[in-house]
Amino acid sequence: MKYLMVDSHPNKLVNSSILNIALIAQGIGVFAFFCLSYFRQEIPTTIFFMVLDCLILLSFGLYKSFGFKYFSWLLLLVTLILGIVYVITFDRGSLSLAWLLTALPVVIGLCRYRNNLYLTLGLFLIGALVFFGTESTSQPAHFLNISALQFLLIAAVVCGISLTANKALIDHQDKINQLSSANDALAFQDPLSGLYNRGYMESLLSSRFFNPQQNEYFSIIIADLDNFRSINELYGHNAGDNVISQVSKLLVSTLEDTYIIARWDGNAFIVLLPNHEEEASTLIAELLRKKIKRLKLKNQGDTLKLSLSLGTASSVKCSDLNDLLSHAENSLYQAKHMGGNIVIQS
Repeated sequence: MKYLMVDSHPNKLVNSSILNIALIAQGIGVFAFFCLSYFRQEIPTTIFFMVLDCLILLSFGLYKSFGFKYFSWLLLLVTLILGIVYVITFDRGSLSLAWLLTALPVVIGLCRYRNNLYLTLGLFLIGALVFFGTESTSQPAHFLNISALQFLLIAAVVCGISLTANKALIDHQDKINQLSSANDALAFQDPLSGLYNRGYMESLLSSRFFNPQQNEYFSIIIADLDNFRSINELYGHNAGDNVISQVSKLLVSTLEDTYIIARWDGNAFIVLLPNHEEEASTLIAELLRKKIKRLKLKNQGDTLKLSLSLGTASSVKCSDLNDLLSHAENSLYQAKHMGGNIVIQS
């Protein structure tokens, strides 16, 4: 990645806050329904709520004790969906139906928008087929077709409110994430070149030395425009800014995405190479030198003459970040003293 990329459409599957609230709310709610059904001596309903509560407690334990957020989310979601289907299909008692109305908003909240919309439509389709697909004489008195229609309307209102609230919450969270990502981009991006800035590159290089998971060797190239000061003096700072911008674009278009480029200071750039072989870094530096030499920029009718001095260094020869930068900068200074437009290998 050469430019700082911002993910403007984050799509996290599991929201920790919603999962936490859902586990607590359903755990307490199902336990209350369990107690009510027990005191009313509705044995099948009591067993249903007991199994439901055990699975919710298991989901809670997976999340809080072991940190298995995804598995906890999946278990809770599947448990609630199967519970809703069971209530619709088999147990249409008043307590079970009341619980169903509390479970629907939780299921909607656990899913991203559109997924929860399709899921809700699927549950309503199942409910309609079951409620009106059987003979009314086989249904309990409290669940005749007119009662089924009333319940479905109440459930539709609950789902409509929940879907609207869920979509508004997701849109709000996405805006916050976009602003946060944009703020991160500003913190790590050079505004003129569009490349990473020095602070980000120093942080990345430090992690390469000290992170045990990134202990492979690598190389860097520090490149400096030879006659940049004279361009600023003759044509003004706007011309100099345009040179920085055009050179940055040329570097990006020349190198592969695996190379990371940053603006090092006013007229210097640094490239992080994933390959630590000195010969390879020298060849790449030579390619950049030739590209910049052939770059033709016009200003006030004149063609600007551009060239690069480049110094390379490999982490295989260096003990830490300061040592690596010192090697590369010494090579760059040597190239400058030799007249510029040359690559010096550390």
